[in-house]
Amino acid sequence: MSQVPSPTNHSISTLDQFPLLGYPEFSQGLQSHIRILRLLGNGFLMLGFLLITSAVVYDCLHQPF
Repeated sequence: MSQVPSPTNHSISTLDQFPLLGYPEFSQGLQSHIRILRLLGNGFLMLGFLLITSAVVYDCLHQPF
């Protein structure tokens, strides 16, 4: 006679592995989207920093002495 694991033990272990709603597909998809958004955010921060730095350097180089 085979023993079927209880659904409560299975859902608890799934929730431990994937804390977001217990759905592995949802959790992994959301993590990849968060990773992409974080990379985009860092890219925009770097772009803004480079633009400000280049504007300051350009202004300093082109001021009359």
